[in-house]
Amino acid sequence: MREKRMKKLSVFCIVLCAVFFIGFGACFGISCEELHGLMEREEQLTLIDCRDNASFQGGHILGAINIPARLCGIKSLPQVGRIVVYSDGIDELSVHEAVEALNSKPGIQAEMLEGGFLRWEALGYQSTRTKGFREEQLPYVSYEELEKMVMNNPDVVLLDARDQGAQAAPGQSTRSLRTDIPGAGPTDLISTFPGARVVRLWSSMNTRGVSSGPRWSGELAVNKGEHSELYVVIDSGNGVSEEVARKLRAAGIRRFVILAGGEESLVRGRWRGSQ
Repeated sequence: MREKRMKKLSVFCIVLCAVFFIGFGACFGISCEELHGLMEREEQLTLIDCRDNASFQGGHILGAINIPARLCGIKSLPQVGRIVVYSDGIDELSVHEAVEALNSKPGIQAEMLEGGFLRWEALGYQSTRTKGFREEQLPYVSYEELEKMVMNNPDVVLLDARDQGAQAAPGQSTRSLRTDIPGAGPTDLISTFPGARVVRLWSSMNTRGVSSGPRWSGELAVNKGEHSELYVVIDSGNGVSEEVARKLRAAGIRRFVILAGGEESLVRGRWRGSQ
């Protein structure tokens, strides 16, 4: 009797593991390298860019069609078989929802592109984006958007560019550098965003900016995991994030966003959450 129970338990564990790994694979979909290989071999598939039309017109993967994520559930599509869906690689929740909506339609097997369009471009694969000078546009996210990203995107890495001494820049209120506990210093990112990876860019920084030179640019350029990380730059609200973002781009790292407001956004977000 005991042997039979053990057998049943073993079978159950095997089935549970299989379901887990199948679900894990379905969640993360196909890599940019795999998609590039399929396109090189001219495999039959449909590419859907689920960003807004303005982003799509600014540049997209060759051969992709534009169906915004919110329309994937109501858009009438033929039974085209395999579909690869991508966004910018930042808002993964919208891609998951688009994939789920498409898979509910008959004759469609949809999966998401890991890292999205930003990773595709960072790997040097061809797109419709025109080369040459373009006006610099840095991507920003709110505290609420950052919370969702940490929950839904396993690629998130928080780049802590804050002044750990909590010293205000000239003309900046010291209140924006404090947490909801007086004298506690900068917000603890690890406890605020449990499970998120945190990289501190420098141990201390004076209020003159980054002229002294952070000890990180070369290390990130070498250890960027082939552009798989999504970096979120957080500063003390003194404009350092913009300088960090430019250094990331110079190092060939394109998949990043800036937390608008920096430390002050963290303080306000935690205060609202405590209420």
